[in-house]
This record gives sequence, structure tokens and C-alpha cells, in this order.
Amino acid sequence: MGRLRARLATNEVDRTVQSEVATAFNAVERAIRACRQAEVGPNASRARLNRVARDLARVRSALGNVGKVAPGYDLSDPDLMSEDERAAEWRSRLEESRRPVEATPASQPSVEGGD
Repeated sequence: MGRLRARLATNEVDRTVQSEVATAFNAVERAIRACRQAEVGPNASRARLNRVARDLARVRSALGNVGKVAPGYDLSDPDLMSEDERAAEWRSRLEESRRPVEATPASQPSVEGGD
């Protein structure tokens, strides 16, 4: 899921954070698997391995709860603007549409002195 969050992130910082969190999540998963598959030997007891696996599961849960840096909605959405902001934007667009279009030198007919 972390890779999907990273791909769908709209912010570059979110994309980087979620990608790194996904990498860490996968590493913790591998460590938990290693604890579960480990043989009990003279230097490790089953209780200690289970405790480490439980601690790693808490880390995995914390990594799954890492939130986003940017909001999940588009701040330029007109529905999220106040009435005053919307009116000001409308007035600026109206003024822009009323400005006369200036002719560019390429669009003006060329006058050549051919009699």
C-alpha cells in the first residue's frame, strides 16, 4: 500500500516520504519473517524471538500510520474558496477578457514599396 500512496502522492515530499516508508515497511516485514522462522539455539530463546517479533509488529503498525504532508484535497478548488476570493477571481478574469487584443507584428500585413 505504501508504494501506491507514493505513486498517487501529489506532493514531491509526500512521494519521497511514502516511498521511504514503504521500503522500511518491507524491511520490517522481512525481519518479522526471520524471527518467526528462526531456530531456537543456545543464544536465542523462543520467548525472546517472539518479543522481538512483537516489537517489530508495533513498528510495522506505526509505519502504516504515517500520514501525508500535503492535504488530500486540491487547494485551488473553487468550492473551497470563500465568496470574497471567488468574486475577486471572477473580476480579474472579467477584466482580462475585456482587454483589447493587441496585434502582433507577424499578424499585421506587410507594406512593401512595390508600385
